[in-house]
Amino acid sequence: MDLIKIEECVDIVCYPKHRANEKECRNRINELKSHGVKFIINFGRIKIDNIYVLGKGFSSVILLTSYGDLPAVIKVRRFDSRRHSLMDECKILSKASLYGVAPYVYLCHKDFIVMEYIHGLHLIEYIRQEINKDTLRRVILELISKAFILDLIGIDHGELSRPWKHVLISHKGVFIIDFESASVSRRPHNVPCLVNALILNPKSPLYEIFSSLRQVERKNIIDLLSLYKKSINYKVFKQLFELLYQYLQ
Repeated sequence: MDLIKIEECVDIVCYPKHRANEKECRNRINELKSHGVKFIINFGRIKIDNIYVLGKGFSSVILLTSYGDLPAVIKVRRFDSRRHSLMDECKILSKASLYGVAPYVYLCHKDFIVMEYIHGLHLIEYIRQEINKDTLRRVILELISKAFILDLIGIDHGELSRPWKHVLISHKGVFIIDFESASVSRRPHNVPCLVNALILNPKSPLYEIFSSLRQVERKNIIDLLSLYKKSINYKVFKQLFELLYQYLQ
């Protein structure tokens, strides 16, 4: 993996460059350098102008770097993004990271977020390669437990009805990522979203793996989810968790 000086990554840091003027680009580069981000690691699955990056979305580009002596991820706001700042997302991400739900956040800025690099697989990739059902069940239950933590601390992720690329599985555990659509003003419903997407949806890749779930058990899960939506509390979640543990066989 090559190290590329940050000032040589203008086309990436100021992506797409035609939407930014030279002064804006220079300010962004200097701001990153002032916070200790001096290199970009040429690594990832997506190529932009001969540099590989971890990801590219509608509002940001995801880069691999180092922060101090640690590998880190930079989420850089695109110059054509409709979002004017990443600060709200970073505050929510920081709160989630304090509870071990999300990667640890090193730095918040309106134009970039520097956070812990989690070396792992997206949930959909993990499911496709993990053949041990006991291990898979443990991961799914850990994920649902972390969704419960988000519900308790008042964060609605906003994308967990489609969790496949919003969850990373690593040797450190399960992490929820991509808090771009997250909110602390909406009523959180992370657990119902996840259970519906992973367990109850016939199109879920887990549906056939755990095909022993009978109709009566599905109804029990749905009934508990209805109670949970009315009042997020540990007692109902414990019943739901125990039911899922029992039937994810």
